[in-house]
Amino acid sequence: ENVYTGQLNDFAGKTADNFTLFDAGLVSSPYVNVKIVVKGELTSKVSVAVQGASENAIAVIQKAGGSFAKTPRATVAEWAPQYRDRSAVPHHRPHEV
Repeated sequence: ENVYTGQLNDFAGKTADNFTLFDAGLVSSPYVNVKIVVKGELTSKVSVAVQGASENAIAVIQKAGGSFAKTPRATVAEWAPQYRDRSAVPHHRPHEV
């Protein structure tokens, strides 16, 4: 699932990973493959740790003072404790841009 650079400003000074993006309603679940693509302006320093990003998105993240780390997709066994019981996973509406 794609997440846009402009959506990362809410994570200023934090790490944006599968779980924090899911908690923010930007992806449908924390175990999907996430790719960062350029759309919108990124003005905040953010550490990003997801499965992929376009070259331009990485450049935008670094220009804003942040960093990008490619990480493997999370599996159910790696879910944060609050998500191990699938019935406890909150259901988010798709994020509208």
